[in-house]
Amino acid sequence: MNAVGTSGGAPSAEVRDRRRIRASRFFIGAAVAIVLSAFLPWTQETIKVEGVAEATITHKLSDGGVVYLVAFAGLYGWLGYLANRQRAHRGLLIGAWVVSAWMVVNIILLFNAVNDVQKASQTGDSSTFSDTIAPSAGLLPALIGAIAGVVATILLQRSRVRSVSAGPAVAAAVLSPDGRWSWDGAAWQPVPVAAPPPAPATALLSPDGRWSWDGSAWLAVPAVDAVPVPAAVPG
Repeated sequence: MNAVGTSGGAPSAEVRDRRRIRASRFFIGAAVAIVLSAFLPWTQETIKVEGVAEATITHKLSDGGVVYLVAFAGLYGWLGYLANRQRAHRGLLIGAWVVSAWMVVNIILLFNAVNDVQKASQTGDSSTFSDTIAPSAGLLPALIGAIAGVVATILLQRSRVRSVSAGPAVAAAVLSPDGRWSWDGAAWQPVPVAAPPPAPATALLSPDGRWSWDGSAWLAVPAVDAVPVPAAVPG
């Protein structure tokens, strides 16, 4: 069954809850992917040795880098827990955007750090030469985790209730003590007096009380015995 939106095209509570739950799952998925990437190699280099076949060496993050990524995965997991337990509020959204943006920066910084360490470890022996450095298996789940974090943050933001502006507030009228005048900011203005409701029309009856005049003809008043219609027409 399709969820019915509220007035103004705003999503219904059911739709907002679905988005929030999906955001929670994406956050948890991002945490799992980042933990996985922390223990996989991030770069690989191909070493060419004269007279010997090429060899491929992979490089993982340092212990500090692993701890750093696992800590960020914990942040994503905590965001997923909060998104599942409560409504999206401003503080949660700001935290989610900060974590997601910084995760993208972290991937670039960590990859460059591994790359720099790898270059520094190369020997100066002319018989050993390394000119091919490429991303390895650990970079892919890190990227997937960062993308999942951004998607989760967008879903979380879309689950918020957007307040509808009710227009400018109308200032309360300042009335005189007797309630007959109001102050408009420059002068006293009379308060409009509502016209009294029209008095109900009094039925015009014939002298004997058995006929009533409706404005165009005499109508018989319900009675047991029929009586003649009065001949006189009210002037």
